[in-house]
Amino acid sequence: MRLPSRSVALAAAFPLLALSLTLTADVSDEDTSPTIHTNDNRESVGAMIDGVWHVDLETASGIWHPEAEDGIGLEVFALREVGGPPQIPGPLIRVPTGTEVVASIHNTLELPIRVTGLVDLPADTVVSREIAAGTTARFSFRADSPGTYWYQALPVTEDRRTRINQGSQMHGAIVVNDGAARADDRVFVIGLWRDPPDTTVSPPRPFRETLTINGKSWPHTERIVHTIGDSIHWRWVNTTPRPHPMHLHGYYFDVQARGSQVRDTIYDRASWRSVVTETLFRHETMSVAWQPPHHPGNWLFHCHLSFHVSPEMILTERDEHAGHEPHMAGLAMGIHVKPRSDADLPDRSRAPVHTLRMALEKTGVENGDWPPVEVRLSGADAVGGDAERTSGGPGPTMIFRQGEPADVHIVNGLDEPASIHWHGLELDSYADGVPDWSGLDTLIMHPIAPGNSFTAQLTLMRPGTFMYHSHINDIPQLFRGLYGTIIVLGSDEEYDPSADYMFLGSVKPFAATMPPRFRGVINGDTLLPDIEVEAGRPIRLRMGMIAPAAVFTAKLVRPDSSLAQWRPVAKDGGVLPAHQAVPGQAELTLFIGETADVEIVADPDDPVWLEFDFGFPRDAPTVRARVIAR
Repeated sequence: MRLPSRSVALAAAFPLLALSLTLTADVSDEDTSPTIHTNDNRESVGAMIDGVWHVDLETASGIWHPEAEDGIGLEVFALREVGGPPQIPGPLIRVPTGTEVVASIHNTLELPIRVTGLVDLPADTVVSREIAAGTTARFSFRADSPGTYWYQALPVTEDRRTRINQGSQMHGAIVVNDGAARADDRVFVIGLWRDPPDTTVSPPRPFRETLTINGKSWPHTERIVHTIGDSIHWRWVNTTPRPHPMHLHGYYFDVQARGSQVRDTIYDRASWRSVVTETLFRHETMSVAWQPPHHPGNWLFHCHLSFHVSPEMILTERDEHAGHEPHMAGLAMGIHVKPRSDADLPDRSRAPVHTLRMALEKTGVENGDWPPVEVRLSGADAVGGDAERTSGGPGPTMIFRQGEPADVHIVNGLDEPASIHWHGLELDSYADGVPDWSGLDTLIMHPIAPGNSFTAQLTLMRPGTFMYHSHINDIPQLFRGLYGTIIVLGSDEEYDPSADYMFLGSVKPFAATMPPRFRGVINGDTLLPDIEVEAGRPIRLRMGMIAPAAVFTAKLVRPDSSLAQWRPVAKDGGVLPAHQAVPGQAELTLFIGETADVEIVADPDDPVWLEFDFGFPRDAPTVRARVIAR
């Protein structure tokens, strides 16, 4: 396996980090524009005529409902098959490998559009072609390489608001099937609609945005239903300029292909990567496969960038009398896994080997609007002693053993609801920690109210490095330190702190402004102690990233700035196969929701520093630890 090693410039990748939205519908009751349909990408457009696949598209203007059908309506441009309704995302074009395609686009808009993606596939570069208002253009291309691609039409205008708002939704997927392609794969297109603030109107218009999957924003995205044992294949298309670390709850998935708008790389079986989080960078695609072998219930697949699933992204004005506020919106999709038989139902009566008490408390330390959360663990023979506590993050590390179940009794001493997600663990859905979603049938986990408690039954199915973190009020609670590490040891492993080190990346606020200002931290600080190790002895470095928004690149650097070597041994808690766990250049990038384990052997004649460079926050200092071999 080759872990990501990128120079990531992400300063422009994030929206405003805090939004205050009081919205009304953008469309008047008298508006007669056509309704735009959401496209689930199950049906392809076009037809084969004399050996050529013909597709006839046109632009349209209409009213789009990215949330409920009776919710806010946005007037935007869309694409449609001639004679059909406008759709978001645009019509799916699916053809066999080697097909010649002729696609026409009639531009009905009053301004030109620029089209990309309708070219011979694969292509080395993205090229564009302009279509004047009121005219039709014909695109002829060959689809010679199997994979996942996409096409787009953008309005040609100097008005930025038109480009990122009204004109942001004219895109669709292209799937080129080879002879062995599955007929039951699903295609999901990620879209972004933005409305910049405008202080020239009265009342001023605030910044707004929504992220969608196949034209809908959570909780209105499609509910995916599967049964234990199903074989599932997804294709994902990121049409946005933002990165999205996509995280699956409860299961691992295999990354089988990665691509761009006009080129896809399909991996051979030995090169697949088994992960719980995979980051789609701007305009990228991926194909993934997974199978639920156990644990029926409700699960999520979502972007782990907190600002992309924040309830502040809800466009429709919320009803203050509707009960507690929703804790998620935006880029998330719900999955319901059904049991195949009664044998698949969870056994909640099992006797735990370890019982822990996790107390969440508000510290007395003042930090503007961000007072740290104190996490206490007690009764914790699994973590080496009672009354472990930390304040401001990360919380105490939990150390368990594979196959030995544990109960964690969470007591909420905060003055706000709480919930803990056990990131990367394969466990009973009811313990997964997503309020008002995790569970099965009528047994659904709810937020832990102030003063109340909840017992999470943890199933520890595999050894590795995992995380726990807040899954409600995510942004402020992560800023305040409600996160930590879980280490699950194999049946024949012993934890040795002199040979096993954890480096958990996050962010910490230092100015309570709106948006807040914050810095990147490792293990809650910008300073790390020296790593003193025995020369010639293999040392395990466990690394993870959990924050509302952050990314770091970890490196093992010599005094002359050259990179040393290390051996990757695990990703997201999954042990790497031998052919992927080979020594290589000591550099990897971790985005939110990812963990990676590497092994180093320190040499006193080859001094090195372990460095963490944050690509976001952009002005965060490099966090360093000197490796001293004795």
